[in-house]
Amino acid sequence: MAFAMAISYRGLTLPQSPVSDGTLPKCKHNAEIRARHEKGESISTLAEAFGITEQRIWQILNERRK
Repeated sequence: MAFAMAISYRGLTLPQSPVSDGTLPKCKHNAEIRARHEKGESISTLAEAFGITEQRIWQILNERRK
C-alpha cells in the first residue's frame, strides 16, 4: 500500500502542514448553525447557506451524531 501511494505521489510536492479549505471547525460550524436557527433562520435556508442537507441541519440541531 505504501509503495502504491509513493508511486501515485511521485514528483508532487506535498504540504508540510495541514491544508485548510477555510471552513469552520465542526464545533464552531455547528454552534453557528444552532445560533442562526435560534434567531429564526429556517432549516432550508441554513442548509443552503452551509452547503449541507436539511437532514444534516436537523441532526445538528437535535445533537444527533453523523
